[in-house]
Amino acid sequence: MNKAEFTNIIDYIEGHLSEDINLDELSRAFYISKYHLLRVWKSLTGMGIIKYIANRRLSASVPELIKGEASVSFIANKYGFSTPAYIRAFKRMTGQTPGHFCLKADTPLTEKVDPKLLFGVHKGILSRYPNIQAMPELHLCGKKYIIDNRENELNAEALAVGMAFFEEAAKIQGAIEPQSCYIGLVDLMEGDENSNAYYPSTQITPEAALPEGLHHLILPAGKYQIFTYVGMHSIFELHTDYLHDLWDLILSWNPNIPFWYERIQQSRCSDEICEIEFVCPARS
Repeated sequence: MNKAEFTNIIDYIEGHLSEDINLDELSRAFYISKYHLLRVWKSLTGMGIIKYIANRRLSASVPELIKGEASVSFIANKYGFSTPAYIRAFKRMTGQTPGHFCLKADTPLTEKVDPKLLFGVHKGILSRYPNIQAMPELHLCGKKYIIDNRENELNAEALAVGMAFFEEAAKIQGAIEPQSCYIGLVDLMEGDENSNAYYPSTQITPEAALPEGLHHLILPAGKYQIFTYVGMHSIFELHTDYLHDLWDLILSWNPNIPFWYERIQQSRCSDEICEIEFVCPARS
């Protein structure tokens, strides 16, 4: 699925809010399996597609409630709800019942997914949807490489050392799920304008004893910005130019950060989908 196809799904949902929309229909209309549709939508927007459709219907009904020209029952039926279900869902979303609704500045309505926050990159989509999380201190075990940026573009050195480290990570005592989660850390405080320190890494316990030649890295607790890329390809088709273009975009949004890392969870990847989280300190 590319950005244009994803945008078509957004627009289709928006144009049919007062009609029945189900996953089978969307799957047939856009030639995508229900499994992939659920996965891709949640990863890129942060909200499940079924909840999104329901919340968009509720949010679309708000102007009609404010006008006060139609009954709650009529509005509920128009947007595909029974009256009791509409009242319950509306109160759950807004904290108010439809009959006593008053629009406030902080009323939690769900807006239409904005395609401007989605960026087509090669065979996938990078999401810039707000995803800031408070994260605890993170302990990593990594092997240090100084990667020349130009050489990396030509020879994919970072990708090669990362894959080699992933195979070795299972031998590290104190490693936390080394064969299910890979972390590639880039330290911008080392190297120069033409190179960076790159640490293929795995998460470890604070007291882990490390083999010779590996580094114990500690990332501070704090707020982190997470950007998610979903590509319709396997992790083994991930080329250096994909990562280069993805990080170029992310760094253009978050300049002057001291470090970043990419996180790849095996459970989120398959022969057909590659999902990568790009994590960097959030700007204050």
